[in-house]
Amino acid sequence: MPVENAQTTGPTYVQANLPTPFPSGPLSYDGEFWDPGILSASNWLDNVVDLDFQGVSPQFDFYGISPHNWNPGLSGQAPNEPVSNHMQHSAISPVAVASTVSGQSGHSESAADVCAAQEESEVRQGEYYVDGEPARLPRTKRRRLSSRLPARTNQQQSQATFSLQSPSSDSFENKHRVAISSRTYEQILKAWRSVCLTSLSPWPAFEASDPPTKELFEHLLGLYFVSFQPTLPFVHVASFNPETTNWILILAMTSVGAQYLEADGTSTLANSLHEFCRRCLFYQKEVQDWSPMDVFQLSQSRLLNYIGLTYSGDTRLHKAGLEMQHILRSSFDEVADSLKQKAGPVSDESETGWLEWSQREAIRRVSFSLFLILSMAAYHFQRRPLIQLTECELTLPSHEKPWNATTCADWQAAVRQHSPAPTLGQALQELYIEKRIPRDRGEFARIIMIHGLFHRTWDVSRYFSNPLSQWEPTAKKQTSSEVLPTSPVWTPGITTYNRWQNSVCDCMDVLHWQANATIGQAQGLEHPTVGFLHLSRVVLLSPIDSIVRFAEAVANRSDVTAVSKDKEFIQRWAVQGQYKARLAAIHAGTVFWHIRRYSTDGFYEATAVALATLMLWAFGTFSSKQTSGQQTAPRSQEQQITADAGEKGPETTDDGSDDTVCGIILLDRPTDDELVQQFIRKGHTMRANISGVGDLYGPRGPERVLQEGCKLLGSLKCWGTSDLWLGLLQRLGRTSKK
Repeated sequence: MPVENAQTTGPTYVQANLPTPFPSGPLSYDGEFWDPGILSASNWLDNVVDLDFQGVSPQFDFYGISPHNWNPGLSGQAPNEPVSNHMQHSAISPVAVASTVSGQSGHSESAADVCAAQEESEVRQGEYYVDGEPARLPRTKRRRLSSRLPARTNQQQSQATFSLQSPSSDSFENKHRVAISSRTYEQILKAWRSVCLTSLSPWPAFEASDPPTKELFEHLLGLYFVSFQPTLPFVHVASFNPETTNWILILAMTSVGAQYLEADGTSTLANSLHEFCRRCLFYQKEVQDWSPMDVFQLSQSRLLNYIGLTYSGDTRLHKAGLEMQHILRSSFDEVADSLKQKAGPVSDESETGWLEWSQREAIRRVSFSLFLILSMAAYHFQRRPLIQLTECELTLPSHEKPWNATTCADWQAAVRQHSPAPTLGQALQELYIEKRIPRDRGEFARIIMIHGLFHRTWDVSRYFSNPLSQWEPTAKKQTSSEVLPTSPVWTPGITTYNRWQNSVCDCMDVLHWQANATIGQAQGLEHPTVGFLHLSRVVLLSPIDSIVRFAEAVANRSDVTAVSKDKEFIQRWAVQGQYKARLAAIHAGTVFWHIRRYSTDGFYEATAVALATLMLWAFGTFSSKQTSGQQTAPRSQEQQITADAGEKGPETTDDGSDDTVCGIILLDRPTDDELVQQFIRKGHTMRANISGVGDLYGPRGPERVLQEGCKLLGSLKCWGTSDLWLGLLQRLGRTSKK
């Protein structure tokens, strides 16, 4: 959604006599820290002079992924084995998962074809107007929701013992099976008996059970390719050979695949597999020659295990996953170094060239997947980013079509159609300065670029948040207390920071315009990049870390004075930074829209919903709205002239056009850009409606948005992290009502 930028000093702001309905409550309004003559420079508008919030109170009713002797790209290829044996290996059975995955993860010119391929092949009655119905069916993705029973509560999960009891084989589908060797299966069972059943291991033993069947692991491996591979595509399907892949990597893949198993008890099975894999990786690291792995496969295994642990929903596993972040940081260094050693063009476009290219691209994708996951941790778990933008100067991943090619001929054609990708730094410079992005940039690369924009903004914010950055160097001796700010720096009020923030909004708009073109090619279906684009505005335009900390304090009945600075920052953002706050609210609402209709069961979706919900809750709680019955907001000169002339009807826009000013916006619906800009400018006088909520500004708006967030989180069944967030929102609701 395009955003209009303009340097501004902001309109005059009057803050006086704000009522405090709950002076002792955690969400009571603190007015003493306000600068009454300021409206934040984070706003784009420079001529808005008709805003006066004197006496207007906020709403408080609810508080809440060469040489033949080393071949990581082929996952354990035997020395000197012919190339063609791997690039066309037939180890995947009983169906070729390679073709299945390529159809789902982008073996096409654009993500439009990807989205279309994810739909079921049969045509539903009423899908087209020609069917004769008054209206056709809406173009929404038919979600692959898990049909398993609701997960147990977090407390029960944390106290439960682990078990690898196999579910009924009746739930296995042959189309989701990828064959593994008997040798691999026996290695997994041997490790299971060693680290899970024996009392000699340093961890509690699993519950005794029959050994997991080979059929189970094959089914879970198939689910990995069908359901998870499109989400984080760092495994090269055409060259993947389960017969020669290290068994720990197979175990890590099947652990993730278990998240998508549609059977009762899969929560326990998936969590137990994640814990099993964690123990194996520990022994691999600490016990020499226990199960040797090359750096590439080891990094893949760690990455998958980290995702499984941190997004499982089990608080024990979540803590263990967070402790793995520094190991992932080391893996990034090792994989990135190996990629730099392979720099240079491929030898030719033969089978050998395809092999060489796929090896490099696989290593590149694992490197960027590590960068992506650790970047997500910054706003998913309020953690300090462990990889800096300057440390990720690698060439961006290729377009999906050459990556998903299943034959050498297809790869040759795709490579010729797409220009070489730049490095991440070069791509960001092009986006910031030239305000453009080539259309042949792949979707995975675009998601990486979005997180590159995160890092750039975080870098700027860290610099200006340091009080010393506010001091102009001079040879004159000065007193620190007199020249440096004594309170936390309000970065949106710094002109240079504001310009960087506006610039990143422009960059997101450029990415979003192309995403909208892709949606049009996909007949209206939204691809996952769109969800990241919406969430990016929530993260970058709101104090999301402060919001989460404050919400946790309120929900857990903690002493909110410990987060008083967070509360003040949220209040200041909602009022002084109201224009950016309203833009963030628009995108938070559209996160709801995207997840409701176009969910891909991604591990990150529950957190996206939760962050959007908390942001809307904070905005609805601390922002202000003017209504026609309030006399505290004087009319603008133009409005007064119109009234004096006796003119009636809707207010018109300043440019003299025939477009009327709307009094309502639907935050959780795709919205016309003109209405978006109107809400940014004058949203304090409009109704901000959300499905199931009503007016977010209303007395029960914050309460109802929490309820709607809980409802949406309840529909996300594959990853247990939704239960953790659901528990927070529910506690927030109960505590805030009291």
